[in-house]
Amino acid sequence: MLLIQHSTVFFHAMCRLLGYQGIAVVMDMILKDMVKFLIKSSLLQFTKTLMSGMPKSCKLPRCECGSTGALSYCQAHLTDIVQYPYTKTELFQSFREFGNCIIFCLLIEQALSQEEACDLLHAALFQNIFPRAFARKMKNQKPSKNVWRLTLKIYKLFQILRNWVRLSKL
Repeated sequence: MLLIQHSTVFFHAMCRLLGYQGIAVVMDMILKDMVKFLIKSSLLQFTKTLMSGMPKSCKLPRCECGSTGALSYCQAHLTDIVQYPYTKTELFQSFREFGNCIIFCLLIEQALSQEEACDLLHAALFQNIFPRAFARKMKNQKPSKNVWRLTLKIYKLFQILRNWVRLSKL
């Protein structure tokens, strides 16, 4: 869990430093160079080799066998694939690299969308978009009147551009 929290900070920093164009270049390099190379070179060869070793028909056993019987049935039919010498060393490593590339792209996309949301939130005051005021409901007054009063009283200070122009003329 701690590793994930530190990695999100890393991805947020990457988003701030690279920007949209930099991230597009990185994603393009990852998807075209690394993932395409992995699929065309090792994963395609291993998949063809393993498909030739698959049994012609591998039907599910009847339900009376139970889960242990179904597991032993599938293990008996797939012994050639399990005993393939390059499965654990090269095939699984290729799948790890492929999965890491996809996870990297997902995490960078998630961090970029969070950074974009923060940018929009920070820019809201400059666009005269204010958060709604919270007002307690009084016994004799309508809540909309209280909200209107708070808006007039507090949010006049948030109109940054008007205050800036007014103060710069002084």
